Formats: sequence, structure tokens, C-alpha cells
Amino acid sequence: ASVVRETDGSIVSLFVHHWASDIALMAAVIALGDSVRARRDLAQRSTRLVEATAEHERSLAQRVAAEERTAIARELHDTLGHQNTVIGMHAEVAAAALPHQPDDALKSLEIISSTSRSVMKQLRETVDIFPQFLGNGAQSRKL
Repeated sequence: ASVVRETDGSIVSLFVHHWASDIALMAAVIALGDSVRARRDLAQRSTRLVEATAEHERSLAQRVAAEERTAIARELHDTLGHQNTVIGMHAEVAAAALPHQPDDALKSLEIISSTSRSVMKQLRETVDIFPQFLGNGAQSRKL
């Protein structure tokens, strides 16, 4: 019986002194690997989130710029349409008044001249604004 007890004690002692440290080392390695994987996953998710946020901001900026360009185009269309109507109307008045009322014809021609200058000034100002909305370094042509 004493032989069995010495052997049992040796097996337990062998397990505790030899395998317990190996098991503890394996557990530490597994925990370290799990921690590294979790950090890598977190870093990848953070990178994807930063990229998605940047893409959303670019998309939003493009949408805002497109809306501003549309508003400018609408306003320009309205203004130019009105001023061209004024020019057309006064050209007809000048043509009709020229034979019998040259002074009225002259006034209409002066209105046509000043309205045309105003149209060109507004058009130049608008065209000068557009490169900042295009964002690609486009240069406006001189009108």
C-alpha cells in the first residue's frame, strides 16, 4: 500500500509541477491571442467607421454644392429671362416709335443698352462664382 501511495503522490506532484505550468502557459497564450484578435477586429471596425463617415461627409458636401448650383442656375435663369423680356419689349417699342417719336425710341434704346450691360455684369459675376462650386480648379472665361 505504501508503494501505491508514493506513486499516487508522485503522479499528482508530477501533474502539479509539470503540467500545471504548461496549462497555465497555454491559457495565457490563448488569452493573448484572443486579446490581439479582439484589438485587430476593433481597429478594423474603427477604420471602416472612419471611412464610412468620410464618405458620408463627401456625399453630403456634394449634395449641398449641387443644391447651391441649382439655386444659382434658377436665379440666373429668372433674372436673365426677365431682363431679356425687357430688352425685347423695348426693342419693339424703339422700332415702332422711331419714325414718329424719335425721343421715345432713343429712351428705349438707352434702356436696352443699360439692361444689356446689367445682364453681362450679372452673368460675369455668376460665372466667376462657379469654379468654387465645381471644386476642380476650373477657371471661368472672361465674357
